[in-house]
Amino acid sequence: MAKHTADRQGHDRLDRLLLLAFGLAFAARLAERLVYVFHLAGRTLDFTTNYGLTEWLTNYAGGFQRRGLPGAFIHGLYEQLGVAPNASIVTACIILYAVFSVYLWRRSAGIVPRWVLLSTPLLGYPVFIDRILIRKDLLVLLLLAWAVRLICSQRQPWHGFLAGLVLAVGILSHEVIAFLALPSFSALILLRALAGGRSGVTCVVRRVTTSLTWLVLPLLSLAAVLWFRGTNSRVQAIAQSWRGAFDPGVLFPGPQGAIAWLSLPAEKYIADSQGVLAELHYGVPLWLIVLLASVSGVVLLAAVIGRQSRIRAWFFVAAALLQFLCMAPVFFSAWDHGRWVILCLMSAFILAIEIPLDWQQTWASLSRFPPRLQAVVLPVWIAPVGFAFWGIQVVSWSVYGWLASAPVGLLLQVYFYLRTLGMERPF
Repeated sequence: MAKHTADRQGHDRLDRLLLLAFGLAFAARLAERLVYVFHLAGRTLDFTTNYGLTEWLTNYAGGFQRRGLPGAFIHGLYEQLGVAPNASIVTACIILYAVFSVYLWRRSAGIVPRWVLLSTPLLGYPVFIDRILIRKDLLVLLLLAWAVRLICSQRQPWHGFLAGLVLAVGILSHEVIAFLALPSFSALILLRALAGGRSGVTCVVRRVTTSLTWLVLPLLSLAAVLWFRGTNSRVQAIAQSWRGAFDPGVLFPGPQGAIAWLSLPAEKYIADSQGVLAELHYGVPLWLIVLLASVSGVVLLAAVIGRQSRIRAWFFVAAALLQFLCMAPVFFSAWDHGRWVILCLMSAFILAIEIPLDWQQTWASLSRFPPRLQAVVLPVWIAPVGFAFWGIQVVSWSVYGWLASAPVGLLLQVYFYLRTLGMERPF
């Protein structure tokens, strides 16, 4: 008993030191990101300023268009109230990140140590990786988390319908949520039916069938997104709808950034993605680097989750495997591979912290949680060291980009500023 208490105190001290170390890197890089986005918010609209910003500008000016729902609201604010699109996008992204940070900080209490949240696969994602803070990823993750909570709690009969509505909004904002949510929600509905109430086959089938009707609305939204393909005329109309907000000192370029990609054929997306995956880096193909990053991310997160609950860690591994399998078409056809890796990890983490532990126990029993894995304990230093160096670029890969997208990249950042100021010493 005394040894257990001493070990617990030792782990607590280590976690406090790690929180300080990861917190310093996190705070420094967050400050840098905020300076940049506030500068971006004050500028006149320019399609060449930030690719992520143009992702929010997609709207319904030329008719129904995938990813157009947020842009329709932003365009309405601009047309009706004169709110500059740069300012409304940056404000929305900062609010989304603040809400997601509070959510993850509170919901993960007692499940993982706090320092883990400040690593790249979790709250460090928009901080350590360039351009992510001004993307729709945080909106997608928040909507996913909200829908999961509604299904897991379902305090009211209408909670299931509301969860479906939330997913539909997500699909109309960015269709990637369909790959992250629809298969996992179908599995979640089955798990919910197996874990609660009477366990007869008829009762389970009835509960599952009834609950699956919640997914009709998001499925219809996905069908609409797939049916109404982007055309040159719609893309031109979207670009023209922002012409009044465009920087008058810059020649209006027409569709640029994410807007220009809307009308490109699927063959173009696939060819670019496959070309990037086949690139060699020091003789290693990118697809293998992505695979190693994915496996290491799952192992590191499972290791820290397993400190409190082996059942939850096992469930997280299963959820991550499901997410990666369901996202396989996206990995194949779209070249933001680093984004897809982290979205898989984060969505699996959300499932692991939101789904009740007794449901996860049901899964462990059904999947026959291997006894050998139940006894696996990784050395305590592996997770901190791994997370300090864990990072992955969005599109391509390089040694510098890998380090820059991890907490340890702060050292490179300091060295860069010292060189800029002419203060560094030769090594």
